[in-house]
Amino acid sequence: MYFLLLIFIVPILVIIWNRYIPVFTVKEKKLDDVANVQILDVRDYNSGGSRLEQGIHIPYGYLPRSMYMLKKEPLHIVGESRLEINLSTRWLQKHGFTVTSFTKIETTKELELKEA
Repeated sequence: MYFLLLIFIVPILVIIWNRYIPVFTVKEKKLDDVANVQILDVRDYNSGGSRLEQGIHIPYGYLPRSMYMLKKEPLHIVGESRLEINLSTRWLQKHGFTVTSFTKIETTKELELKEA
């Protein structure tokens, strides 16, 4: 009975860990404070935010087929949500990239809700 319970609970815990628990070695920084790293924007193409002039824009879903565009240099991740940042960071670290920091950029809708 306990064995069956473990078979169902362990995969659920792994999914929760990968998606919602932050990567503790990666710290949040403002975009202005970032220097000497490659900036990677993982936001969706159709998100409400404006595009960054510096850096590379590859949405999280396109990372596997576009990783050849990235150099093996330290990365700074830019994303809209912690979920997007966590998944991108874990995937990049799994494939040998070093992620040093991240910036969470709020969408236009989130800014409108804060002002109201």
